[in-house]
Amino acid sequence: MDLRSIKLDWQRARAYIEIADAKGERTVELEGDAFGRIIQSTDPLIRAVLAEVRPRRPDPAGSPSDASFWTELYRSNGDGWELGRATPPLARFVRENKVDGLRTLVVGCGRGHEARLFARAGAQVVGIDFSSDAIAEAERLSIGEKAPVEFRCRDLFALTKDEGLYDLVVEHCCYCAIEPRRRVEYVEVVTSLLNPGGRVVGLFYSHGRVGGPPFSVSEDELRASFGARFRVESWERPVDSVAARTGQELLAVFRKS
Repeated sequence: MDLRSIKLDWQRARAYIEIADAKGERTVELEGDAFGRIIQSTDPLIRAVLAEVRPRRPDPAGSPSDASFWTELYRSNGDGWELGRATPPLARFVRENKVDGLRTLVVGCGRGHEARLFARAGAQVVGIDFSSDAIAEAERLSIGEKAPVEFRCRDLFALTKDEGLYDLVVEHCCYCAIEPRRRVEYVEVVTSLLNPGGRVVGLFYSHGRVGGPPFSVSEDELRASFGARFRVESWERPVDSVAARTGQELLAVFRKS
């Protein structure tokens, strides 16, 4: 048997393997656990190639606790977290879970890709970000959208329950962007903003490198951080992450106790 090519469909979490054998040339389609095994075997090669093509930049100077830090990154094209779309694991969460009517807060929303994703699915969405440049871009990209999102330039740590409570908090590139010393504070704020039984759905960066942002977080750290206030509803290391982050993300759903 000759292996001709392997094509990976990250959005649908499928692999297409073209082979030639005694039966001729054909394509074998793999999904589920089989797709996961393919990703695990190709993951080191994918990241090695990406590291050559797009080497990691030095950690930026300044404090992530200052709005100017993020504004400068946006203006200098230092926003390496930007995908230009909603991240695939969260897009899958929306496909598989009913969010229609849920009052939803997207923290550190950036250009608003996840905020628009949840709004299209019927959620009542508020997106906040520390950077006025990010909010301006999110509003520009939302022009023409049928499902509205209310974007606000706000500091997460300054939010209070007096501004309203939420059924769902969406996390992507916020928890791992703040200084690690503020993670306990993050959980306290998010807890205070959720209705009883409210949930956090989060895609967390677990790359294992020193420094940041993004600052890495381990499974044990996440469980300890959220464990006192939440119970775990689901937990996975997604196989449909974008190539550069394969094996480095944790997708978790926490429900407020």
